Order: sequence, then C-alpha cells, then structure tokens
Amino acid sequence: MKQRELITYIEDKDKKANVFHTPQGYEVDLIQNKRVLETRKAYAYSLHYAEDIAYNWISGIIKI
Repeated sequence: MKQRELITYIEDKDKKANVFHTPQGYEVDLIQNKRVLETRKAYAYSLHYAEDIAYNWISGIIKI
C-alpha cells in the first residue's frame, strides 16, 4: 500500500478537505486557501468518521 492514498475530498469556496487512507488508518487534511492548516488523524475510526471530520471542516463546525 502507498503511504497515503487519497480516498475522497470535499471542497467549497476557499476550503477543502482531503481524506487519505494510510497504513495506520485515516487522515484528513484541512485546507484553506490552498494551504494545509492541519492534519487530523483518525486512526482508530472508520472512513465514515473521517468523512465527518471533512464535512465539519467545510461547514464551519471545526475552526482552526
């Protein structure tokens, strides 16, 4: 398996979230203005949980 495999992404205006699968589990890059502000690790959780992180970032629930 690759180190980080892009599974899905969500974007809206200046925000984007990339969901990756890694050997450890899922990671979500939280991006604004084409800059990765944070990578959230969801290693112990499902793809659904990782996607929820992405949606929460895009919708403004997660603030950095």
